[in-house]
Amino acid sequence: MSNEVIQIRDAEIVAAEINTIKNQTKRLVLSASVEIGRRLEEAKSLVDHGQWQQWLKDKVDYSQSTADNLMRISRECGDEQVNLFSGESKSQTFANLSYSQAVALFALPADAREEFVKSNDVNDMTSRQLQEAIKAQKKAEAEKADAEAAKQAAEKQKAETESKNRNLQNKLDQAYLDADKQVETVESLQKEIEAAKKEAAGPSPEELKKMRAEIREKVKADYEKKSTQLTLEKQNAESKAKEIEEQYQEQLKKAKLDNQSILAQKEAAEKKLSLAAPEVEKFSVHFENLQVTVSNMKMLLGSLEKGAPETAGKLRAALKKLLDGYSQSLSNEG
Repeated sequence: MSNEVIQIRDAEIVAAEINTIKNQTKRLVLSASVEIGRRLEEAKSLVDHGQWQQWLKDKVDYSQSTADNLMRISRECGDEQVNLFSGESKSQTFANLSYSQAVALFALPADAREEFVKSNDVNDMTSRQLQEAIKAQKKAEAEKADAEAAKQAAEKQKAETESKNRNLQNKLDQAYLDADKQVETVESLQKEIEAAKKEAAGPSPEELKKMRAEIREKVKADYEKKSTQLTLEKQNAESKAKEIEEQYQEQLKKAKLDNQSILAQKEAAEKKLSLAAPEVEKFSVHFENLQVTVSNMKMLLGSLEKGAPETAGKLRAALKKLLDGYSQSLSNEG
């Protein structure tokens, strides 16, 4: 009886092989694009000024835009571009992207691309879906910025309205004071008239009564006119402030809904990644910790060399021996 294991191929195995070949092809195309872009940079420095477009057409059959995209991919996705936070090269981050996906990401600011790739299931997107996702994120960010600007404008308008209300109230209080002063003036005039009547014949009581009535009516009319005007100005200012506040709340609500959608997509992508490759995630954590530890040990050795170079040398040799041992062990296991 033969001990040979016969593998039964099914549609799932074939699909896995196809996806593996697809990913390998995408990585190969992106890697080739980086290398071509690097050589285009070199060629551009060698070609005479003004001859670049003709050289592209005659020698490599590239358009100006295609050459620019390839050189940009080389500059921004090549192995020499290292993320300062993770310590990984950007070529690792974008390794599973296609050429068209990498070009589409240029629509985002350079410092936002890596986070976008990690926060979205970019590998399973078509170029059009990726462009739509980028467009949606930029729109959400713009709406959030608009909402924040509207909020600041509303707060500014509210402050201005409160200041205007205070000024209106001050004017109203001043109008009351002016009216009181006018009444006091009338009463003072009445006393002067009474005193004059005692010294000489003056207006008749009917005439004095008419004069007092006219003065009071005039004072009352002036006061009511000023009071009505101030009240209307105050109502207009409050209505404008309410309208701006409603607009701000509507924009803020819309921005929150867009942000919730983006966060939901991010959580789904993170959950999918954690379920697909938990060992890789754990390895990445340990690898980053190892990098930090080795870096800290190198810094300590550098500080120790200033005061105790002999001790620093021994410790450095011990560290090298340990790392060489791990390297040899990994090579034997491979």
